[in-house]
Amino acid sequence: MKKPRIIAALLWSDGKIIESKNFIHTNIIHYDCLIALENFNKYYIDEILLINVCKQKNKKKLFLKDLKKLSKNCFIPLAAGGWIENFNDASNLIRSGCDRVIINSLLFKNYSEVEKIVNVFGGQSVILSIDLKKIKKEFFIFINRGSENTKIKIENYLEKIENLNVGEILVTSIDNEGTDKGYNIQIMNKIEKIQNQNFLIFGGASNYMQILKAAKKKVNGLVIANLLHYKENEAYNIKKFLKKNKVSIRN
Repeated sequence: MKKPRIIAALLWSDGKIIESKNFIHTNIIHYDCLIALENFNKYYIDEILLINVCKQKNKKKLFLKDLKKLSKNCFIPLAAGGWIENFNDASNLIRSGCDRVIINSLLFKNYSEVEKIVNVFGGQSVILSIDLKKIKKEFFIFINRGSENTKIKIENYLEKIENLNVGEILVTSIDNEGTDKGYNIQIMNKIEKIQNQNFLIFGGASNYMQILKAAKKKVNGLVIANLLHYKENEAYNIKKFLKKNKVSIRN
């Protein structure tokens, strides 16, 4: 039985930490990523995902600057992604202090570059990110920050990446993200049947019961954004609630 991790997502845009709904940016949570980090260092978060969701790719240097600042003050595992267009982008993120890189669109645009990243840094240093949207009862993969439908179903994608042997796969529901509907259980039921894959789930968590429902699935980590930003010890409370409901969880 897996012990799911509680993972915080920081959505970064032009130097700010923001909220989003269905991949549309709504409001600013923090004007400085270090402020967002303070609570997570103290209160039982198992990992942080820092994701560059900025619409303009010319903000890469600013993102690297903030990542360096964050990594120097972060005492838990830190992954970073967004706008990784080649090997050099991934290398810059690693050199700026993150433990793992999160790769999304690049897999569809330049598969060989992803292979190079995995070969150089190791599969354990790579998270492959899948953004899914439901269309006529099927889940299709979207890239370019949720703007482009690849017309590829999740099942076909998982077959394609099986040989990459990456550490984990981050699955985000575009339909549920930021809506407070809870994790997309239909997606979880689908990926639960897949063998030899380690999954993180993201999108929609807004209360403890939703998190409990997802924690009972075969998932490595529960990624949470908005819920963690407004109460300083929320991760501790979530873990306490899960343990009370007999879910084996990391301390």
